Amino acid sequence: MLNFTAYTNRAMVVHYASIMAASAYLTWLHFMWALVNGLMKVASVIPYIGQVIAAIRTVFQIIITILDVAVTAMTPLVAAANVVLYALQEGAWWSVWLGRLTRIPPEAHSGDTAGAPFQPLWPNLIPTANAAVFAQARGHLTMPQNMLETAQIFINARNDVVQTARMHM
Repeated sequence: MLNFTAYTNRAMVVHYASIMAASAYLTWLHFMWALVNGLMKVASVIPYIGQVIAAIRTVFQIIITILDVAVTAMTPLVAAANVVLYALQEGAWWSVWLGRLTRIPPEAHSGDTAGAPFQPLWPNLIPTANAAVFAQARGHLTMPQNMLETAQIFINARNDVVQTARMHM
């Protein structure tokens, strides 16, 4: 469970890093294009070379337009992938919290016989305590509290916890 969370958190960081890298490369390309485009305009008036330069200039403009569209399309798609990863994380946490921790036997036992079957000491208290300790791995006593706090990032809540999380992303 925790390994899955760590893996998906790392994947989300890589997604955001790829968006930032693509945006940075595109910004650099536009910056360099301003210089190169100016030089190509000057060179395009040179006989014989001008036609070749004009063709190269057109190809570069098309490439830049394609890259602009690609980065513009990539950003919301990658952000949507992170929302899917978040939902998978929440589902995994909830499945362990609800489905597993409330059903596992709380004490280790062996040597049960038909005449002396295993009888749990606290059949409800220990699973509840296990679920609370598990939920506290994310900061709160229950999973609903954790989910509500984490979901606040989607509405960009102006509290310190959400803003600190955004800053670290």
